[in-house]
Amino acid sequence: MNSMLLKIKIFFLLFLGISLQLWAQIPDGYYDSALGKKKAELKTALHKIIGKADVLDYGSGAGKTWSGFVQTDVDDEGYYVDMYSPNRVKANGNSAGSGMNIEHSFAKSWWGGTKNQAYKDIQQLRPSNSKANSSKGSWPMAIVDGKTTYDNGVIKVGKSSSRPGGEITAWEPSDQYKGDFARIYMYMVTCYENFSEKWTGNSVNQLDNNTYPVFEDWTIKMLLEWCEKDPVDDWEIARNDKVYKIQGNRNPFVDHPELAEYIWGDKTDTEWYPEDNNEPTIISPKDKSEIDLGMTAVNYPLSRELLIKVRNPEGNISLSITGTGFSVTPETITAEEGKTGKNVTLTYTTAIAGRSEGNLTVSCGSLVSNVDMKAEAVDGIPALQATDITKNSFTANWINPAHIQDISLTVYQNSSGSPLPGFPKTVDENTTKMEISGLTPDTEYSYNLSGGGLTSNTVTIRTLPLNPHIEYDLEDGELLFTTITGYASDSKRIQISGTDTSLPLQINTESPFELSGDQQEWNTQLVLPAEGGLVYVRLSASEAPGNYSADLTISSSEIEEESEPLSGVIEIKKAFSETFENGTKGSYNNGNVECSATEWYMENSLIGTQSGDKKNGKQSARIKGSIEMAKDKPGGIGMISLYGANFSSDNDGSFSLFYSTDQGTTWKTVQKSETLTNTLQKFTYIVNEPGNIRIKIVKDKGNRINIDDIEISDYDNPDGITRIENSLFKIYSFQNELIIESLQKSIFAIYDITGAYINRYEVNGNIRIPLSAGVYLIKNLSDGKTIKININR
Repeated sequence: MNSMLLKIKIFFLLFLGISLQLWAQIPDGYYDSALGKKKAELKTALHKIIGKADVLDYGSGAGKTWSGFVQTDVDDEGYYVDMYSPNRVKANGNSAGSGMNIEHSFAKSWWGGTKNQAYKDIQQLRPSNSKANSSKGSWPMAIVDGKTTYDNGVIKVGKSSSRPGGEITAWEPSDQYKGDFARIYMYMVTCYENFSEKWTGNSVNQLDNNTYPVFEDWTIKMLLEWCEKDPVDDWEIARNDKVYKIQGNRNPFVDHPELAEYIWGDKTDTEWYPEDNNEPTIISPKDKSEIDLGMTAVNYPLSRELLIKVRNPEGNISLSITGTGFSVTPETITAEEGKTGKNVTLTYTTAIAGRSEGNLTVSCGSLVSNVDMKAEAVDGIPALQATDITKNSFTANWINPAHIQDISLTVYQNSSGSPLPGFPKTVDENTTKMEISGLTPDTEYSYNLSGGGLTSNTVTIRTLPLNPHIEYDLEDGELLFTTITGYASDSKRIQISGTDTSLPLQINTESPFELSGDQQEWNTQLVLPAEGGLVYVRLSASEAPGNYSADLTISSSEIEEESEPLSGVIEIKKAFSETFENGTKGSYNNGNVECSATEWYMENSLIGTQSGDKKNGKQSARIKGSIEMAKDKPGGIGMISLYGANFSSDNDGSFSLFYSTDQGTTWKTVQKSETLTNTLQKFTYIVNEPGNIRIKIVKDKGNRINIDDIEISDYDNPDGITRIENSLFKIYSFQNELIIESLQKSIFAIYDITGAYINRYEVNGNIRIPLSAGVYLIKNLSDGKTIKININR
């Protein structure tokens, strides 16, 4: 697909004044309730139109997300349209594409990650390369114009100066998709306008906790600019139509791109009407619509207001009404009032009990709108339909037009015909509702009222049945894993909660992924109690490099199976040895450079090749600012060694060393202000940190320094650097010492590999124990756990 050609084609048609609606299959009247509105009112009207969707279940399988992608995101050659990477992956039916994930374009963590409609909304979900998905994370969308930490040619991740007040970490789509993503973001804050208080996490750099304008000013400017430069193309239009067929709602910013200007742009003071609809029109009320005024008591009026609004009225507007008991005030409004919108009052009153029907006619020149009217009067106290019905409660509602001082409410369980315990109850004249709780699921109840010599009609309700189901939260984000051969990846947590469940929950996955409930025993199957629990997931220590995907499924015989895609990459284990011999960077301008072991971001630094550069080979890093890894190293850090010296005849130089486990977002200190001389010296540091890591070297003092030959060993390598830890204690070895750190008073016993007792120690803090080389068993007598550990020299 040549997306740029598509966009040129559409832009040309727009230039000729041909509306996109010629292609989009917008149902007649779909946006009528938004006509004539502007700004926040227009956004809220759209929210009411698109806010309810019948979304697919999330994950793989028939009737789930990946089955939807086959319809919406596969090109004519059978490949997924991946808006996040240049990769081309063949569609895989109802299953996940190889090395791909379901990507939330609008990060799910921004509303707390709850598995609600937004979580499953295919308007914003896209198939994505798993590496790109992981790198994008939950960062805001902006222009990446600073240090870049990920760039695959389609998206970039790194530092951005787009937001006033300082740099933020952000992701940026390619130019051909900028408009697409802008319209997705506009859709999300409109469809889920009711999430305004939920926006959290990294959304704080893009959104405010309000319903309008939601976006920060800089984001509004950027999104409008992207929409203009990357207009809607026919692939986007076709996808919108397909999504509508799947889940029943549309993206209005694809159907009517001009809406963005009426809500956030230069037309916020202008009422919105589609560009092809300038004829005089009765906007409100709609022809053939229906108004039900509700219920009242005989001889007590029932009223409500109705907005009358006409676009380009041909004269004054007349209103007339038929039907016993119905009236409208006033019966005439001026053309100017009709143009700006004016409320009239509809009233119903009757002396006869029963249901009444009538007709309201609104006329303006040749324009006519007919509205069916309905209302009901009861000879007594009007009991209204129950609301907020749950499996064990409902709210009884009524009105008291006669202002009876004391009303008696009685609630019955219909199978027994007797009032519930504690009923009837007396309420005062100002109370018109009451919550009834402590009820039995899937049971019929009824209620009525009496007082002042009057009685009410009887309202019947059935409580909701039990609904066994589960919910789960991905507490550490998407289930994406990276490791190297022979090492298990970091684990991620899933909190699973069962509701109305009585049977154990079966958790399953496939190798090389594995599950645990305690991070001690790992398997591909796990059983949780009916109420759920915490599950750990990881990529196992496999020797086979490659890309892997599978599903984690949660099931029992009483619930519908839930699934969550897993994706992982196992890379070939290789030593990390950065010699800087392969890199080329001859200026101090900030930028990225690919070197011997990895890619580096160099700030005010370069690759030194001069005679004054201290180096072990032909090149080294010359640093006036800092250098940091632009890519993660899997396998963690055991030890770091490097060579450093002052450049040429410079003196008084020093550096600080840091590492990061979150792609360079935050940094932990390894060494502060290490002093350098004019001769290359080797420096060695023990870190012992698992996971994916990066290091950063900052020049502290002096003018210029050289760094060369950086070696990083893996965490938990066989050279004797080993650490075992949980939330309360850490046990590790270095050279010939066993080191135990405990956050609370605990007793540890030491045995040799045969089980022979050696000694015991009470630890409240840390202790270093000299031991001969060998394998030992360390038992925590406080919790009974035993750990095997190597002591090497």
